[in-house]
Amino acid sequence: MDDNDLIRRGDAVYAAEMGADDWDGGCNKTRDKYIEEAFANIPAVDAVEVVRCRDCMKADQYGHCEMQNFWGTRDDYCSRGQRREDGDA
Repeated sequence: MDDNDLIRRGDAVYAAEMGADDWDGGCNKTRDKYIEEAFANIPAVDAVEVVRCRDCMKADQYGHCEMQNFWGTRDDYCSRGQRREDGDA
């Protein structure tokens, strides 16, 4: 698992609970390593970063996307959007 992979919250909580329950004693370093390994075995979520239209430099204030010639709402999103850097969304 890459450090930037996303995991589901429920899976993380479950791994932590199981790691704590299955730990057989010993020093904290051993327990921490056991829980770390439990987290490492959680499958990553298949996700991509998206840009909402309100944050995209290709969308105008009326909801028209220059990139896709699309009229949408400010809450729409796509994976090809280019995030505004100036914060003028």
